Amino acid sequence: MRLFCLSLFGALACSGAAMACPGVNMSSGAVTYDAGQLAMAQSVSLTAGGENRLEQCGLGNLGYGQFRSVPDHSFVVAGNLPAGLTLAVTSDCDAAMLVNTADGQWHFNDDGNGSLDPRIDIPAGAALNGQVDVWVGTFAGGDCAATLQLA
Repeated sequence: MRLFCLSLFGALACSGAAMACPGVNMSSGAVTYDAGQLAMAQSVSLTAGGENRLEQCGLGNLGYGQFRSVPDHSFVVAGNLPAGLTLAVTSDCDAAMLVNTADGQWHFNDDGNGSLDPRIDIPAGAALNGQVDVWVGTFAGGDCAATLQLA
């Protein structure tokens, strides 16, 4: 019985840790964009931040920042884009961005858009052939207003 209780406690502890990290397939729904919509920048207002540190989630090799468990924005591209897609954030703080593309690859950026804001270029093809999950976090914790642009 003691072994069973210890095993149960260990399993619950591990599942709690996994739930406290950015996770794919946790979105409440994905927005669909077509090539025509993405020819003009699409803006999404959100709040950057989160309580989960990447290094505590086994994603510390990507970069540093704090993110929520559930993606801030999930989308699917209808049809094929002839070129890739750029995701860029403008914010009131030092924001960071984490993306899981449709091919299962993780991408991270902290300051690629200038002014302490992130930018990630996603190539056309398999990376955009399905659902893409985007998290906008902060480099040093806390929350702030942010805008995600897709173009």
